[in-house]
Amino acid sequence: MVVVVCWVLGCQSSAPPPEPAARLARAVPPATSCKPEAPVAVEITTRALGAGEFEVTARATPTRDATAVELSLALPAHARALGAMSARWATTATGSDRVLTTRVQFDPRAAIATASTPAAPTASTITAIARVPVDDIVMARTATVDVGTPAAAPRTKTYALPDGELAREVQP
Repeated sequence: MVVVVCWVLGCQSSAPPPEPAARLARAVPPATSCKPEAPVAVEITTRALGAGEFEVTARATPTRDATAVELSLALPAHARALGAMSARWATTATGSDRVLTTRVQFDPRAAIATASTPAAPTASTITAIARVPVDDIVMARTATVDVGTPAAAPRTKTYALPDGELAREVQP
């Protein structure tokens, strides 16, 4: 005779959710479009390194042969790059990846909240911009990724006015 005893722990500490290991955003040209589109796919990935520092990797992949590919990053005002923010490559074949990797440091006064530094939550965005010339016109595609924890929505109180319309009051 075999007896199996199982215990279920009902009381566990609720630690804050960890910062995702990496965040990813991707923008690709549509299969069909009635408007001219930049023939390049853009991808941006961020990885938290701690102490308000992130590793940012931007990747541009032309969907047709390009005479040049330019890749750059747009950072918020409270961030600074610890490496190159843009790169340019000459002729690039279809499907060839062009990668730009740099570290970004956020000003601690901006209080980017992560699991290791649960300061006042503030979200920021980093954008990768890929530019490709097409018939003497430079076309661009962007991908944007959020960094940090988004701020909580403000509390509101809703009132019904005499005419039946609803009004909201934002409370501190």
